[in-house]
Amino acid sequence: MGAKYFGAAVRRREDPRFLTGESRFVDDIKLPGLLHAVFLRSLHAHARIRAIRADAARRHPGVLGVFTFRELVRWMKPLPTFGSPPPGLAARVEFRLKHAPQYPLAQDTVRYVGETIAMVVAESPYVAQDGLDLIEVEYEPLPAVADLVAGGEAGAPVLHPQWGDNVAVGFTHSVGVPDVAVLSAEVLIRERFMIQRYVGMPIEPRGVIASFDRRDGTLTTWNATQVVHFVQQSVAETLEMPIHKVRVIAPDVGGGFGVKTGPYREEVLLAWLAVRLGRPVRWASTRREDFETTNQARGSVCESELALDADGRILGVRARIVS
Repeated sequence: MGAKYFGAAVRRREDPRFLTGESRFVDDIKLPGLLHAVFLRSLHAHARIRAIRADAARRHPGVLGVFTFRELVRWMKPLPTFGSPPPGLAARVEFRLKHAPQYPLAQDTVRYVGETIAMVVAESPYVAQDGLDLIEVEYEPLPAVADLVAGGEAGAPVLHPQWGDNVAVGFTHSVGVPDVAVLSAEVLIRERFMIQRYVGMPIEPRGVIASFDRRDGTLTTWNATQVVHFVQQSVAETLEMPIHKVRVIAPDVGGGFGVKTGPYREEVLLAWLAVRLGRPVRWASTRREDFETTNQARGSVCESELALDADGRILGVRARIVS
């Protein structure tokens, strides 16, 4: 084609508005009558919720509402789950991913630090935070799972009792007969690889604004997301709305790195609030919230064996991977 791309200085079309202060992020969007939401999050990795005392928060001046699972259960389905076999494996292995229903607000047990327990809505984010500080939660701490490998072994604390263990999916896959190759190898190399978990840290934390138009039943959300269709689908399914009535707008997004995909609880909760209250509602994640609640990645331990002959030719590879 005659065009040179590698090593070329390509002018980016979006840079002028960033450099001149004309960009538009979720936090830049202001709507008439905008309310503000904040979330009460679990301090425990695993605990039973004995009581939530929110009367003082509800009476606080400027607080329009405090919502827990009890207020939502009649109006909301569990969050949708997206899970499928790795490409190419579906036809060769039995791949059944176990699911547990996850509601946008914790029902009676929290299973990770930062899980949403309650939300407060007020006329300003400062009043909402004041109301949040008045909520008291009585916890019964339960044994937690903090180690990847130990969590999958017999006797580990089980997070979802209906599963019986913590293994969401397990399968064996092979090409050829690796066991024979390992047994006949003249050189056998064993190694253990550990890849730590991590969370992306975009410049802009997550944020959502939701607005509902009662005249035609349409819901519009502005979302710092990489995948607008995931958000649209999760909101429509959870709130049982026709998908064509849900519009998701991703304005300028300050970084994503794969973590701004979802579905996230806050996206659904903000949509529900906008419908229920009839006013637009905004939530902006703090840096700490982003660190605790944004999707994490990796987290893998691989016990591997490499079988070779005396000349260094690879005869086979065998591995057990926990992820």
